[in-house]
This record gives sequence, structure tokens and C-alpha cells, in this order.
Amino acid sequence: MVDAMQHLHYLVPGTYESVEPLRDSAMASIRMRLLPAALALQSRGWTCSFGDQVHGAPSRVVVTKIGANGIEARQQLWLQQIEHRKQQGAAVWVDYTDHHLGFPSPMSEFYRAALGLADACTVPSRHMASLLAEVWGGPVYVVQDAIEVQIAPPKLQADAAVTLLWFGHASNVEYLRRFLETGLAAGQEIRLIALSNEAGLRLITAHPIQSPAKVEILLGLWSVETMVEAAAQADVCIIPSDVDDLRKAAASTNRLVTALAMGLPTAADALPSYIEFKDYYTALRSEEFKALLENPQNFHTAVLAAQEKIVPRFAACTLGEDWATLLG
Repeated sequence: MVDAMQHLHYLVPGTYESVEPLRDSAMASIRMRLLPAALALQSRGWTCSFGDQVHGAPSRVVVTKIGANGIEARQQLWLQQIEHRKQQGAAVWVDYTDHHLGFPSPMSEFYRAALGLADACTVPSRHMASLLAEVWGGPVYVVQDAIEVQIAPPKLQADAAVTLLWFGHASNVEYLRRFLETGLAAGQEIRLIALSNEAGLRLITAHPIQSPAKVEILLGLWSVETMVEAAAQADVCIIPSDVDDLRKAAASTNRLVTALAMGLPTAADALPSYIEFKDYYTALRSEEFKALLENPQNFHTAVLAAQEKIVPRFAACTLGEDWATLLG
């Protein structure tokens, strides 16, 4: 019989006998948030269980990202589980990683109901905390996303044609397309390595990108290993977004910090969570970006400073201890 005082259950889509299969989850929030937390809690003597069904009598239930797939059935199942365990005395925590109450979403109804049962919430950025505070009055704690890569030095020599790296979920492809079609100068020669999930790659290939620049696009299916290999070939990472899009308003720092950890001078749109790190990246739609493309090596100093001053904060072991202290 599991000791209720030392048992935490993560509501996560699917069925899992242990934490190990979650290492390969397609959901970034599982790999970057749940996994470091669970490993740290287990090292402190906690039992952690995972899946759609809550077993035993946990003292904590953590609601992770439910996802849109099968939301109709899973929403009802999860809410029943949450309500039942709360009646048994479990504390309910919601890890709120996307602002589904800020725009219409298939998951909005679920999060509205789940927050009505929550004792506390965790979020990946201070900006998300402020957004959530506008619609929910309970305690909110910020825990950043962990990165999944090791620190690598910047590339010593750029090729004749600069190589850009872009990586992102299918939901970010439209921002990449817009940037390539409007953000590059006529006559520029660019090589772009674009990594995404299968849906994202289909979106890229469905309609040819019309850019004033001469852009050679190389596509790859994203994985941590592929991303690290691509970063070694690239000179610059780009992270186009839309600061006025409510879907991106509360995005975490993960892609920015990951790019800097991999040794890449990075150009990005200034999402709210990036503001703290403005000294370490280049504004994507600026004269400075043109200078970055002309000589990426001139921007290596900022990368090295980021690797020394900010990247270590995002190590999985560091954030795992933060999670364990908070939840334990």
C-alpha cells in the first residue's frame, strides 16, 4: 500500500507503468516539466504515478497538459478523477502551460473547470503568471521549462552562405512562413534547416514559401539528437513569432535558451518571456539582424555570456529540485 503522504500522481494522457516511457513523449511540457520534477521527487523518496487513471490515495494530484486529442472523453474522465481525489483530501495542482482561458481553444472548457478545483497552479513564465492572475485568484508559482541539451561552444567559422536553424512545433510554422516571406532582403542567399514534427513538415511543404531572398530549405523531423546535429551545422538560430498573437503571449523561454545553449547567436521576436534576456539575442526585424547575418561570429560574445550567466538556471537537475521543493 502506497503511503498517501509520499505519493504524487500526474494526470497525463495515456497509461504508464513508470516514468521511463515519458522521456520520449511528443509533448514538450512532459519532457521539460514533468520529467525533471518526477525524477527529483523520486530521489527524495516519493512515489510518482502517471496516466489518465489515478491509483491509490495520493496526497498530490498534478494536472499536466491534457492536449486536444480525445479531449471530449478525456476531459470528463480527468475532471471526475480530480474531483474524487480532492474529496479524499488530495491537493490539486494544475500545470498551466498555455493560456487557454485567453483565447478560444478546444481545451478552454477543461481548464476553466480544472481551475475551479485547483489548490495551486504552476506556470512556465512570470508573464503567464500575470495572465492567469487576471482570471484565477489562487496561488501561482513560476517554474521554467528545462532545456534538453548540453552547452556547446559557438561555431568557429561561418560558411559562405549563412545557415539558419529553425525548430518548432507545427503551431509555429505560420510564423516561420511569414518571416521568410517578409523579413529577408531581396538577393540574400540563405540556407535554412527547419525541424518540426510531421504535421509541421507537411505545413511547410504544402505551399511553397515565396521569399524575396534565395532560400534553400532543408527539412528534418525534430528530435533532440537531430536538433543538436543541425545546430552544429548552423550559424544562427531564428525564432519568429507574433507578439500580438494571444496564443504566443505566454510562451516560455525554452527555445531561446536552448538555442543559446547550443552555441547559436539567436534572432527572435520579443515575446514577453524573452525580455529578461534582451542582452543575449538580436531583434529579428532590425538592422542588427542584418549585421548578424553578415558576420555571426561578432555575436558570439553574447552567446558565451548567456551560457555562463543564464543557461545553467535551466538545467533539468536544477529545475527538478525546484519542483521537488515546491510539490514535496
